[in-house]
Amino acid sequence: MKFTTALVTAGFALASTPALAGFQNLPSSGTLRVYGINNILVDPLFITQGAATGGTGTLPFIDPFTFALPTNFTLLASRSTVFELPITELNPITDTFETEFEEVGTFHDAVFRDTTDNKLVFGSRITMHFDVIRDPDTQAFLGISGEGEINDIFRYGLWGDDVQAGWTFVTSDDNRLFSAVRSANSTINPDALDTFDPYVVGLASDINVEEGAPVSGWFFVKTGIAEFALVDGAVGLFQAGEEGQEPFQARIAGFAPVPVPAAVWLLGSALVGVAGVARRRG
Repeated sequence: MKFTTALVTAGFALASTPALAGFQNLPSSGTLRVYGINNILVDPLFITQGAATGGTGTLPFIDPFTFALPTNFTLLASRSTVFELPITELNPITDTFETEFEEVGTFHDAVFRDTTDNKLVFGSRITMHFDVIRDPDTQAFLGISGEGEINDIFRYGLWGDDVQAGWTFVTSDDNRLFSAVRSANSTINPDALDTFDPYVVGLASDINVEEGAPVSGWFFVKTGIAEFALVDGAVGLFQAGEEGQEPFQARIAGFAPVPVPAAVWLLGSALVGVAGVARRRG
Protein backbone atom coordinates (compact mmCIF):
# COMPACT_ATOMS: atom_id res chain seq x y z
CA MET A 1 0.00 0.00 0.00
CA LYS A 2 1.24 3.47 -0.84
CA PHE A 3 1.40 6.19 1.77
CA THR A 4 0.78 9.91 1.48
CA THR A 5 0.41 12.87 3.77
CA ALA A 6 -3.08 14.28 3.25
CA LEU A 7 -3.74 17.64 1.67
CA VAL A 8 -6.25 19.95 3.29
CA THR A 9 -9.44 20.88 1.43
CA ALA A 10 -7.91 20.96 -2.05
CA GLY A 11 -6.95 24.62 -1.69
CA PHE A 12 -10.42 26.12 -1.37
CA ALA A 13 -11.83 28.85 0.81
CA LEU A 14 -15.25 27.59 1.92
CA ALA A 15 -16.63 30.44 3.96
CA SER A 16 -17.59 32.85 1.18
CA THR A 17 -20.35 32.65 -1.40
CA PRO A 18 -18.85 32.51 -4.91
CA ALA A 19 -19.62 35.30 -7.34
CA LEU A 20 -20.01 32.85 -10.23
CA ALA A 21 -22.10 29.80 -9.46
CA GLY A 22 -24.31 27.59 -11.55
CA PHE A 23 -24.51 25.05 -14.33
CA GLN A 24 -22.48 25.77 -17.45
CA ASN A 25 -23.58 24.85 -20.96
CA LEU A 26 -21.35 22.29 -22.68
CA PRO A 27 -20.72 23.51 -26.25
CA SER A 28 -21.24 21.35 -29.32
CA SER A 29 -18.79 23.31 -31.50
CA GLY A 30 -15.75 25.54 -31.18
CA THR A 31 -13.92 25.20 -27.87
CA LEU A 32 -15.74 22.24 -26.35
CA ARG A 33 -14.16 21.95 -22.91
CA VAL A 34 -15.34 24.12 -20.02
CA TYR A 35 -12.59 24.53 -17.41
CA GLY A 36 -12.97 25.13 -13.71
CA ILE A 37 -10.71 27.31 -11.58
CA ASN A 38 -9.00 26.34 -8.34
CA ASN A 39 -10.90 29.00 -6.42
CA ILE A 40 -14.64 28.62 -5.83
CA LEU A 41 -15.06 32.40 -5.73
CA VAL A 42 -14.45 32.52 -9.49
CA ASP A 43 -14.96 28.88 -10.54
CA PRO A 44 -17.66 28.92 -13.26
CA LEU A 45 -18.50 25.26 -12.62
CA PHE A 46 -19.06 25.57 -8.87
CA ILE A 47 -22.65 25.36 -7.59
CA THR A 48 -23.42 26.83 -4.19
CA GLN A 49 -24.33 24.10 -1.72
CA GLY A 50 -26.35 24.14 1.48
CA ALA A 51 -25.02 25.17 4.87
CA ALA A 52 -22.11 23.36 6.51
CA THR A 53 -22.95 21.03 9.37
CA GLY A 54 -20.98 18.74 11.69
CA GLY A 55 -17.26 18.37 11.94
CA THR A 56 -14.58 20.97 12.47
CA GLY A 57 -12.77 20.63 9.15
CA THR A 58 -9.43 20.77 10.94
CA LEU A 59 -8.33 17.16 10.43
CA PRO A 60 -8.38 15.86 6.84
CA PHE A 61 -10.61 12.84 6.17
CA ILE A 62 -11.31 12.39 9.88
CA ASP A 63 -13.59 15.26 10.88
CA PRO A 64 -14.58 17.24 7.77
CA PHE A 65 -17.26 19.84 7.38
CA THR A 66 -20.30 18.30 5.69
CA PHE A 67 -22.61 20.18 3.37
CA ALA A 68 -26.20 19.83 2.30
CA LEU A 69 -26.92 19.48 -1.40
CA PRO A 70 -28.49 22.48 -3.16
CA THR A 71 -31.99 23.01 -1.75
CA ASN A 72 -33.54 22.93 -5.22
CA PHE A 73 -32.41 19.30 -5.78
CA THR A 74 -34.91 16.50 -5.16
CA LEU A 75 -33.39 13.00 -5.05
CA LEU A 76 -35.10 10.51 -7.39
CA ALA A 77 -32.74 7.51 -7.29
CA SER A 78 -29.28 6.57 -6.05
CA ARG A 79 -26.89 3.62 -5.93
CA SER A 80 -23.27 2.86 -5.03
CA THR A 81 -20.93 0.49 -6.90
CA VAL A 82 -17.56 -0.79 -5.70
CA PHE A 83 -15.19 -0.84 -8.68
CA GLU A 84 -11.90 -2.57 -9.47
CA LEU A 85 -8.78 -1.26 -11.18
CA PRO A 86 -5.58 -3.05 -12.22
CA ILE A 87 -2.87 -2.37 -9.61
CA THR A 88 0.79 -3.23 -10.21
CA GLU A 89 2.88 -4.05 -7.16
CA LEU A 90 6.20 -5.69 -6.40
CA ASN A 91 5.89 -9.29 -5.25
CA PRO A 92 8.51 -9.61 -2.49
CA ILE A 93 8.73 -13.36 -2.96
CA THR A 94 9.39 -13.42 -6.70
CA ASP A 95 10.94 -9.92 -6.82
CA THR A 96 8.83 -9.17 -9.89
CA PHE A 97 6.05 -6.67 -10.53
CA GLU A 98 2.62 -8.25 -10.82
CA THR A 99 -0.69 -6.70 -11.85
CA GLU A 100 -3.95 -7.74 -10.25
CA PHE A 101 -7.42 -6.26 -10.16
CA GLU A 102 -8.30 -4.85 -6.75
CA GLU A 103 -11.35 -3.14 -5.28
CA VAL A 104 -10.04 0.41 -4.89
CA GLY A 105 -13.06 2.70 -4.71
CA THR A 106 -16.80 3.27 -4.73
CA PHE A 107 -18.76 5.14 -7.38
CA HIS A 108 -21.82 6.92 -6.04
CA ASP A 109 -24.50 7.57 -8.66
CA ALA A 110 -27.66 9.61 -8.24
CA VAL A 111 -30.44 11.30 -10.18
CA PHE A 112 -32.01 14.52 -8.95
CA ARG A 113 -34.80 16.76 -10.15
CA ASP A 114 -33.87 20.45 -10.24
CA THR A 115 -37.08 22.07 -9.08
CA THR A 116 -36.14 25.43 -10.60
CA ASP A 117 -36.52 24.11 -14.16
CA ASN A 118 -37.81 20.52 -13.65
CA LYS A 119 -34.79 19.04 -15.46
CA LEU A 120 -32.90 15.86 -14.54
CA VAL A 121 -29.50 16.13 -12.88
CA PHE A 122 -27.16 13.10 -12.96
CA GLY A 123 -24.71 13.12 -10.07
CA SER A 124 -21.33 11.33 -9.85
CA ARG A 125 -19.10 11.01 -6.81
CA ILE A 126 -15.93 8.96 -6.23
CA THR A 127 -14.61 7.78 -2.87
CA MET A 128 -11.32 5.92 -3.18
CA HIS A 129 -10.73 3.37 -0.43
CA PHE A 130 -7.96 4.31 1.99
CA ASP A 131 -6.54 3.48 5.40
CA VAL A 132 -5.78 6.13 8.00
CA ILE A 133 -2.17 6.05 9.25
CA ARG A 134 -1.63 7.05 12.88
CA ASP A 135 1.38 7.33 15.14
CA PRO A 136 1.46 4.04 17.10
CA ASP A 137 2.30 5.83 20.34
CA THR A 138 0.23 9.02 20.23
CA GLN A 139 -2.43 7.97 17.69
CA ALA A 140 -1.85 11.30 15.96
CA PHE A 141 -3.03 11.45 12.35
CA LEU A 142 -0.11 11.00 9.94
CA GLY A 143 -1.76 10.50 6.58
CA ILE A 144 -3.58 7.96 4.42
CA SER A 145 -2.62 5.00 2.25
CA GLY A 146 -4.36 3.38 -0.68
CA GLU A 147 -4.16 2.49 -4.35
CA GLY A 148 -5.47 3.69 -7.70
CA GLU A 149 -6.76 6.91 -9.17
CA ILE A 150 -9.62 8.18 -11.29
CA ASN A 151 -8.78 10.92 -13.77
CA ASP A 152 -12.01 11.01 -15.75
CA ILE A 153 -15.62 10.01 -15.23
CA PHE A 154 -17.34 9.39 -18.56
CA ARG A 155 -21.14 9.32 -18.60
CA TYR A 156 -22.50 7.68 -21.74
CA GLY A 157 -25.94 8.19 -23.23
CA LEU A 158 -26.25 11.80 -22.00
CA TRP A 159 -27.83 13.23 -25.11
CA GLY A 160 -29.85 16.30 -25.95
CA ASP A 161 -29.17 19.88 -27.04
CA ASP A 162 -29.06 21.45 -23.59
CA VAL A 163 -26.47 19.46 -21.63
CA GLN A 164 -24.89 21.37 -18.72
CA ALA A 165 -22.33 20.57 -16.02
CA GLY A 166 -21.34 21.74 -12.55
CA TRP A 167 -20.14 20.50 -9.17
CA THR A 168 -20.42 21.10 -5.44
CA PHE A 169 -18.91 20.00 -2.13
CA VAL A 170 -20.18 17.18 0.04
CA THR A 171 -17.40 17.54 2.61
CA SER A 172 -14.55 19.97 3.08
CA ASP A 173 -12.14 17.29 1.78
CA ASP A 174 -13.75 16.97 -1.65
CA ASN A 175 -11.71 17.49 -4.79
CA ARG A 176 -13.05 19.76 -7.51
CA LEU A 177 -14.26 19.22 -11.06
CA PHE A 178 -11.33 20.29 -13.25
CA SER A 179 -13.25 20.43 -16.53
CA ALA A 180 -16.28 19.09 -18.39
CA VAL A 181 -16.76 18.32 -22.08
CA ARG A 182 -19.01 16.46 -24.48
CA SER A 183 -16.18 14.24 -25.68
CA ALA A 184 -14.59 10.88 -24.86
CA ASN A 185 -11.12 12.47 -24.69
CA SER A 186 -9.18 12.63 -21.45
CA THR A 187 -7.24 15.72 -20.43
CA ILE A 188 -4.41 13.32 -19.58
CA ASN A 189 -3.63 13.17 -23.32
CA PRO A 190 -2.52 16.74 -24.11
CA ASP A 191 -2.03 15.98 -27.81
CA ALA A 192 -5.59 14.74 -28.38
CA LEU A 193 -8.18 17.27 -29.45
CA ASP A 194 -11.63 17.23 -27.91
CA THR A 195 -13.93 15.77 -30.56
CA PHE A 196 -17.62 16.44 -30.03
CA ASP A 197 -19.62 13.35 -29.13
CA PRO A 198 -23.35 13.97 -28.56
CA TYR A 199 -23.68 10.89 -26.32
CA VAL A 200 -20.71 11.29 -23.93
CA VAL A 201 -19.88 13.74 -21.17
CA GLY A 202 -16.36 13.67 -19.73
CA LEU A 203 -15.83 14.95 -16.18
CA ALA A 204 -12.12 15.45 -15.45
CA SER A 205 -10.50 15.49 -12.02
CA ASP A 206 -7.72 13.60 -10.20
CA ILE A 207 -9.17 11.47 -7.42
CA ASN A 208 -6.06 9.89 -5.99
CA VAL A 209 -5.07 8.55 -2.57
CA GLU A 210 -1.36 8.92 -3.27
CA GLU A 211 -1.74 12.66 -3.85
CA GLY A 212 -3.96 13.17 -0.82
CA ALA A 213 -7.23 13.68 -2.73
CA PRO A 214 -9.18 10.40 -2.32
CA VAL A 215 -12.70 11.84 -2.59
CA SER A 216 -14.50 13.99 -5.14
CA GLY A 217 -17.34 16.40 -4.79
CA TRP A 218 -20.64 15.72 -6.52
CA PHE A 219 -20.07 16.20 -10.26
CA PHE A 220 -23.37 17.03 -11.98
CA VAL A 221 -24.67 16.80 -15.53
CA LYS A 222 -28.07 18.33 -16.31
CA THR A 223 -30.27 17.47 -19.29
CA GLY A 224 -33.77 18.30 -20.44
CA ILE A 225 -34.61 14.64 -21.15
CA ALA A 226 -37.60 13.74 -18.96
CA GLU A 227 -36.94 10.04 -18.21
CA PHE A 228 -34.05 7.97 -16.92
CA ALA A 229 -33.03 4.35 -16.37
CA LEU A 230 -30.27 2.21 -14.96
CA VAL A 231 -28.16 1.27 -17.99
CA ASP A 232 -25.31 -1.24 -18.21
CA GLY A 233 -22.01 0.41 -19.14
CA ALA A 234 -23.37 3.94 -18.81
CA VAL A 235 -20.40 5.03 -16.66
CA GLY A 236 -16.69 4.79 -17.48
CA LEU A 237 -14.08 5.37 -14.76
CA PHE A 238 -10.69 6.10 -16.34
CA GLN A 239 -7.36 5.55 -14.61
CA ALA A 240 -4.57 7.16 -16.64
CA GLY A 241 -1.66 5.58 -14.76
CA GLU A 242 0.20 8.76 -13.86
CA GLU A 243 1.74 7.16 -10.76
CA GLY A 244 2.70 3.94 -12.51
CA GLN A 245 -0.72 2.27 -12.40
CA GLU A 246 -2.08 0.39 -15.38
CA PRO A 247 -4.09 2.69 -17.72
CA PHE A 248 -7.60 1.30 -17.67
CA GLN A 249 -11.27 2.25 -18.00
CA ALA A 250 -13.73 0.41 -15.76
CA ARG A 251 -17.24 0.28 -17.24
CA ILE A 252 -20.11 -0.03 -14.80
CA ALA A 253 -23.88 0.39 -14.75
CA GLY A 254 -25.21 3.88 -14.14
CA PHE A 255 -28.20 6.11 -14.58
CA ALA A 256 -28.78 7.64 -18.03
CA PRO A 257 -31.54 9.47 -19.88
CA VAL A 258 -34.01 7.38 -21.89
CA PRO A 259 -35.21 6.60 -24.42
CA VAL A 260 -31.66 6.05 -25.64
CA PRO A 261 -31.16 7.12 -29.28
CA ALA A 262 -30.53 4.35 -31.81
CA ALA A 263 -27.01 5.66 -32.46
CA VAL A 264 -26.05 4.92 -28.87
CA TRP A 265 -27.24 1.34 -29.09
CA LEU A 266 -24.86 0.87 -32.02
CA LEU A 267 -22.00 1.25 -29.55
CA GLY A 268 -22.61 -2.40 -28.65
CA SER A 269 -21.29 -3.21 -25.18
CA ALA A 270 -21.14 0.47 -24.27
CA LEU A 271 -24.83 0.55 -23.48
CA VAL A 272 -26.81 -2.66 -23.15
CA GLY A 273 -29.81 -3.35 -21.01
CA VAL A 274 -32.22 -0.86 -19.55
CA ALA A 275 -34.08 -1.34 -16.26
CA GLY A 276 -36.29 0.66 -13.96
CA VAL A 277 -37.40 3.55 -16.15
CA ALA A 278 -38.52 6.51 -14.04
CA ARG A 279 -41.16 8.67 -15.62
CA ARG A 280 -41.97 12.26 -14.86
CA ARG A 281 -44.94 12.72 -12.59
CA GLY A 282 -47.32 15.62 -12.79
